[in-house]
Amino acid sequence: MNVEQFVAEHGTWMLRLAYLLTGSQYAAEDLCQDALVKVITSQRRVFNARHPKAYVRRIIINCHLDQTRIQKLEAVPLNSATVVVDDHSERLTQQAHNWRHIAKLSRPIRTALVLRYYEDLDDAEIASIQGCSRSTVRSNVSRGLAQLRESFTDQATEDEAHR
Repeated sequence: MNVEQFVAEHGTWMLRLAYLLTGSQYAAEDLCQDALVKVITSQRRVFNARHPKAYVRRIIINCHLDQTRIQKLEAVPLNSATVVVDDHSERLTQQAHNWRHIAKLSRPIRTALVLRYYEDLDDAEIASIQGCSRSTVRSNVSRGLAQLRESFTDQATEDEAHR
C-alpha cells in the first residue's frame, strides 16, 4: 500500500477524526495535511506496521496535541447566523451549539472523549496513544463528561432565564 491508496481508502475517516479533534473544517484539513507529511516521510514504517490505520491515527493525535506549541489561529465559533436555513437548520444549529461546549474542553480531555466515543477505543488503547496511564484516561473522560454536563446545564438555565 502507498500513501495515495491509503488516502483513497481512509481519507474521509482521517478528515472526520481531525474534525472531531479540532471542531473546525479548516483546522481539520490542516491537521490532516500535517499528518500526511509525517506519513509520507515515514511511509515505509507506517505501511509495514501491523495496523497502518492505527499508526496513522497515532500520527494525527500527536500532531493535534503538538499544536499547543504552535501559535494557534483564533477559531471562529459557529453560530446560528452562519447556518443556512433549510430543512436541517434546527439540527445544524444544535450541532453548532454543541461544538461551542466541546471546544471549551482541553486538548487531552477532548482527545480522550473522541477516542472513546468516536473511535470506540478502550482505556488501554487510549492511554497508549496519549502516552499516559489508564487512570488518567478514565479521569479525563470523566472530567470531560462532567464539564459538558455542567456546561449544558448552565446553558439550559441561562436559556430559561431569557424566556
